[in-house]
Amino acid sequence: MRLDELGFGDRTEIQRLRFTGKQRLYGFLVGNVFVLWWDPEHEVYPSPLKHT
Repeated sequence: MRLDELGFGDRTEIQRLRFTGKQRLYGFLVGNVFVLWWDPEHEVYPSPLKHT
């Protein structure tokens, strides 16, 4: 997983903002810095389709 590769695999306080369709914005605090990353295809933390 990409977070493990970056040394952030133990993060439990990750925030997520959902935009239209698959687009997501994730982030978490590291000291006084809020780290953000953009996930336009919903690949960081995919979820199964509902009602299928």
